[in-house]
Amino acid sequence: MIWRYVIWASNDITWMAIIAYWGIRGKVHMWQSIAGQLIVVAAPFLQLWRVADRHLWDLTFNSSYLYKTLIPIINSVTLILCYLPILFWLQARRNKTAARTLS
Repeated sequence: MIWRYVIWASNDITWMAIIAYWGIRGKVHMWQSIAGQLIVVAAPFLQLWRVADRHLWDLTFNSSYLYKTLIPIINSVTLILCYLPILFWLQARRNKTAARTLS
């Protein structure tokens, strides 16, 4: 049960490393790489805090509310960030076709 949080935290760290590498190589916009890392940086800490709070120390502070609210928000914002360039591209394409029909 403990290892799933460690694996999830390592998946988040791996994702951050991949997106940083892609940002350096020019495969992803640099702003998107930086924003993705800033968004996801809290997730590994939350995963490891969950292990410490729930399984190792059994602290009186219940992190389940923090965990249940922040992880879905982080995941949703990450998905939005991933699809944001496509939305910009579609909007630019729509503006070009609107400009052609007007002229």
